[in-house]
Amino acid sequence: MLLLIHHIQEDHPTMCCRDMYYKLLPSCMGRDAFERFCKINGLMSERKINNQKTTDSSGVKRFDNLLTNLKITSLN
Repeated sequence: MLLLIHHIQEDHPTMCCRDMYYKLLPSCMGRDAFERFCKINGLMSERKINNQKTTDSSGVKRFDNLLTNLKITSLN
C-alpha cells in the first residue's frame, strides 16, 4: 500500500489523501482509516496558508453618522 501511495505522490505531489483513496479504492480499509493511515505515515500534503489580503481599504473615506438623533417613524 505504501509503495502505491509513494508512486502516486511522485506523479501528483499535491494530491490529497482523499483523492488518493478514491483513485486506489482499497478494499482493506475505508476512507477515514485510509486518511489516518496516511497521517500516521507522514504522507499527507501540507496545507499552504494564504495570508494575502484581497481588499485594500486604506484609501476609503469614513464619514460620521449624521442620523444618530433621528427617530424613524415610517418607511422612506
